[in-house]
Amino acid sequence: MEFVTNKYNLNSIYTAVDNSVNAVHVCENKFSPQGTRYTLWEIKDHILAKKLVSELEGNGNCDMFSIGNRMYFLFPFRDFRPLKEFYKGINPSLNDGEEACIRLVMECMSIDLPYSILLLILSQERINLSKDGSVYFDYCIDFTEYSEKIKEKDCANQCVGILLDMLEPFADQKANSYMILSAKRWRSGYNTFVELYKDVHMAEAPAQKYKLRVRFKRWFKRNQELLFRILLVFCLILLALVIIMVLSQIFTGGVPFLRIFFNPFKEIGTETMLQ
Repeated sequence: MEFVTNKYNLNSIYTAVDNSVNAVHVCENKFSPQGTRYTLWEIKDHILAKKLVSELEGNGNCDMFSIGNRMYFLFPFRDFRPLKEFYKGINPSLNDGEEACIRLVMECMSIDLPYSILLLILSQERINLSKDGSVYFDYCIDFTEYSEKIKEKDCANQCVGILLDMLEPFADQKANSYMILSAKRWRSGYNTFVELYKDVHMAEAPAQKYKLRVRFKRWFKRNQELLFRILLVFCLILLALVIIMVLSQIFTGGVPFLRIFFNPFKEIGTETMLQ
């Protein structure tokens, strides 16, 4: 199968996705002497094509053109090195796992794609791990579940699920990163990738001894929920004491247990100290 324009003569090597909404082809450009490869989206749905044109306009990694009644979007191709396969293959340590997690979050933060497409990449796990340990996405995605209503929060929490899968082997070690992500995911989730990055980075197991200030910040981050609960209980106890004192003042005209602090020696036995 060929896709020919004034700029490209693309020969499809194979088709990775093909359904009623879109197809994804891995192509070589015959106009390029090196046989440069590309990932080509063929969008069959006209409404979806219009939305993608609007969302991807100005994206430096994407070239778009039409042939007949079909819209096409062209991206640079990178070899497939699925994160799930190659991550397990390196038998990572906790530090390796957390470093890979940080790199995945940073890739999500820096990629020039709308959240509607990023969610498809994350949910379909089009995530790759390079030989040098960097993380990158490929674009072989199925658009049947596309939604233009996707927000950053949706993508961040989808990413959390992937991070927890990566850190799950270290759950028995009580890895701080795993515990923090797991607790926050079910409590309230994440609104932004910045929040997610801060938690993963802060909880990262130290590869070396850190200064006392850094270790204290890490300790506080790990235990802040417990500390806030203790503070809440203390405040409730204090509030209860205040209420008791107010009611005692209203109904008895004084607060009995405070009398020991005021004039405690006015009377000793049968003798009074008052003249």
